[in-house]
Amino acid sequence: MNWTITEMKTIGKKAFNLNYWKAVVIALIFTMVSAGTSGSYTSGYNNINRLSGQKNTQSNSVTSTQADGQTEVGQGDGAVIDTSDPKSLENSVNNLPVKDRTVINVVMGVMFIVLFMVIVVLIMIINALLINPLEVGVNRFFIKNLEEPAQMPHIVYAFEHNYKNIAKNLFFRDLYTFLWSLLFLIPGIVKTYEYRMMAYLLAENPDMEKEEAFKLSKEMMNGNKMKAFLLDLSFIGWGILSILTLGILSIFFVNPYHRSANAALYEKLRYGNEY
Repeated sequence: MNWTITEMKTIGKKAFNLNYWKAVVIALIFTMVSAGTSGSYTSGYNNINRLSGQKNTQSNSVTSTQADGQTEVGQGDGAVIDTSDPKSLENSVNNLPVKDRTVINVVMGVMFIVLFMVIVVLIMIINALLINPLEVGVNRFFIKNLEEPAQMPHIVYAFEHNYKNIAKNLFFRDLYTFLWSLLFLIPGIVKTYEYRMMAYLLAENPDMEKEEAFKLSKEMMNGNKMKAFLLDLSFIGWGILSILTLGILSIFFVNPYHRSANAALYEKLRYGNEY
């Protein structure tokens, strides 16, 4: 399928401008909801890092007493440490035998991994149950908007049309992308573009089976992944300007413009539409 980046951006911009305010609001709603989820992930990850950073302040003290409002810890060699003093406690841990310090590091490392995986699972569940269905609704809005001014209720389309199937299919999309990402960054990026059209396909056919959705998306993106990447990259200048305007330009122009151009790409690859 022959298409150009300029063509997709021109089509997207034209459709976006014809239904400007609704497109802005739809894109903004999705951005705010997905950003809230991302913020929760970042906060949880930072908390884990803080927990991990505290591992050197833990000790294997064998006795403790309370005297004069201060806790004292004995380490078996007659030394007494005031645990109200972080530096004193840290020094005590550093003076532990290598074996004991290794045990502490291993335990804290395991805790870090477990907590990290719990956060990843929770984020994937939230994405599956809320973010991904919203993505389908947003995509449906921008697809419909290519032909006529679309209406805002499209954003809840997935919650009213075979919600379970949509949530399941896009959960596996995210899961497979995550697993491929574990093989280093490049495979994850490639799979992201390979699965790019799944949410659009489900926006038009919420009953589509998982295998068919993966198959059609792969076929549509075959030979188009690099061009789609360059389409996204062509918005980087707008992205820089958005940063300079504290995100205002992104809200009122860049984000809905980008989504409209991507909807035009879907229509082109799916049906070969000419506008």
